[in-house]
Amino acid sequence: MNSINFGQGVHETPFFPEDQETNLLNVCLTIKAELIASGTQGNDGLPQPSLTNEIHPLFKLSRWVTGPNQDTERIYNRLKPALRLASLLLTNPKAISSYWPRLLYGHHVHFSGYDCTRDYLEPSSRETSPSTPSAVSDTFLKMSKNVSFLFMFANPARPDLSRVFGITCPGRDISDSHTLVPFAKPFKWPRVQRHREHPTIGLHHSFYDFFAYQYLKASTSLRYRQLFVLAQTLVHEVAHAFSMFVHPERGELAVEPWYCREFMQDVTQRQELGWTWERYMFGGALIPINNNVEDMGPLAYSLHHRVPGQGQRVLVNGAEARFLGAYPGAHGAPRRMSMSFVTMEWVAGWFTAEGWREWEGSGVMLRAMGGHLVLVLDQTPEQTLVYVAEVFTGPGEEVWIG
Repeated sequence: MNSINFGQGVHETPFFPEDQETNLLNVCLTIKAELIASGTQGNDGLPQPSLTNEIHPLFKLSRWVTGPNQDTERIYNRLKPALRLASLLLTNPKAISSYWPRLLYGHHVHFSGYDCTRDYLEPSSRETSPSTPSAVSDTFLKMSKNVSFLFMFANPARPDLSRVFGITCPGRDISDSHTLVPFAKPFKWPRVQRHREHPTIGLHHSFYDFFAYQYLKASTSLRYRQLFVLAQTLVHEVAHAFSMFVHPERGELAVEPWYCREFMQDVTQRQELGWTWERYMFGGALIPINNNVEDMGPLAYSLHHRVPGQGQRVLVNGAEARFLGAYPGAHGAPRRMSMSFVTMEWVAGWFTAEGWREWEGSGVMLRAMGGHLVLVLDQTPEQTLVYVAEVFTGPGEEVWIG
């Protein structure tokens, strides 16, 4: 999931390119019965959200812009499970122990003679200091006095905004050109501190539409998917805002630095700090396969892999995948992409105290999904070859594509 950049240090959480989206929808129709049987759609037996932790000051109601189409107070109670999950992801000691210290203390390295596409963060000895977790937490608290959240407007003249989950820009003064919500009346913006960075985070307008108008008639599974993607998007965008806040000079860069130098050689990684956080926390970018926030479909990990040779067998966790067929090609260079569908029990587990106790006790990411489906798409401009496999993953295990 590559970031799209419109300059001025703006970073976004995008949907799939349209040609990939069409292929995925057609493929999923082919295996619809298998997707349902594997638990991607959920059932009525899912547990209710049981998190009771405090909502972080970053996400308090006072940090949200008010005005036309910004009546967050109306839906705030319905957002609380997502805000509690996002808060835990920013406060749980294990959740912040590895990723965030690099953003705070990593040395920004730039190769002379190259553009920013080879910039990366060099490890610092301060990252492992006993005081670093407190420093990360203190930075989040300082940000909570300077970050603003809003819902982006829908505008046919800006189709680019219809294809992003979220967007972060380094200042409220440029919000209008990126979120279509101006820093001006009739909008009322949160108070901020002077002489600090004021990152602005915009969310897809369909998040608001769902929780305001669709929530009551939605299934439990659809509510969970909405809440999970909202929480994930919030923290993804906070990662961009964190980098801009701590290192203001990054707010003007065309692209962010790589999280570390090694990722430049890893095709499953991206030069995008929000995406790297998702990879660290969940094992990959989790996105709905139908690119629709309002009627969100099954969620799946999206990862890119090295381009295979022609005519080779496709192995998933060592077993040969079943060939589904040839579909239309996708623009760009040849590439292999995998989609590992997650079960609704896995999604719901993040909203329960029991799920977090399991995650804390196991010492690994909560991604043990048992049996689930994996799609492999070998894409060229001429055609897309699609394969499917059912795999079993235990605690800490990833899907291996060969």
